[in-house]
Amino acid sequence: MRSSPPQSLVTLGLPPTPELVATEVAQVDVDGPNPALLVSAAVTRVRRADAADAEPLAAVLGRAFANNPFVRWIVPDDGHYASIATEFFRLGVDRELADGEVYTTADHAGAALWLPPESTPPGTVEQFRVGRRLLSILGRRTLVGARALDTFERRRPEREHWYLTVLGTEPDRQGQGVGGTLLQPILERCDRTGVAAYLESSDPANVDYYRRFGFRTTGAIEFRGGPTVPLMLREPRAESSGSGPLLFSPKIY
Repeated sequence: MRSSPPQSLVTLGLPPTPELVATEVAQVDVDGPNPALLVSAAVTRVRRADAADAEPLAAVLGRAFANNPFVRWIVPDDGHYASIATEFFRLGVDRELADGEVYTTADHAGAALWLPPESTPPGTVEQFRVGRRLLSILGRRTLVGARALDTFERRRPEREHWYLTVLGTEPDRQGQGVGGTLLQPILERCDRTGVAAYLESSDPANVDYYRRFGFRTTGAIEFRGGPTVPLMLREPRAESSGSGPLLFSPKIY
């Protein structure tokens, strides 16, 4: 999540046609240089989301981030958060549907929002329009949120990378491998094309989780009066590394 200019918070154009990107996984134990992760034996379907998915996915993300330290620092009041959570995350979903890629499951168990390496900042008109929309959502907390999200944007790596802006899972589906499954399409593409992946871990408790997928901590942002947010980068894995296919963690955030 980022701010004005909130690259992940701009609605532009129409999303791509959804496509099935992953189907069946099985439970596996693997040893080696890349530690093994466990996968649910259940069949999991992941697909590209489209405009029809925007509202349910925004609602899922609102529930998934209800106790997130960064999000709740921006919106500390419980009543305010409950009233704006879906609309707030709808900003990011809309932007990534238009300019990036969004992945979900058949039953909307979670969402992974990505911006591609070629993504560019919105123009002045879009910044103004989205800024007004953000103001209507956050109210007096707009400046806090905007500055924090803009800091995220300015700390992104200069090198080419896929940017995981949001990963969230329906609370009652956490611990079932959903999050790892949603990461697979882009992380596999990163490995095939030799491109890095980047994220901010808005909850420091999630750092170990992302490390299981090859991310490493490269720094952190300490917000005055607010949380510390680790920054993480994943180098592409060579296909010849012998690590086998990307597997999925049973712990979801």
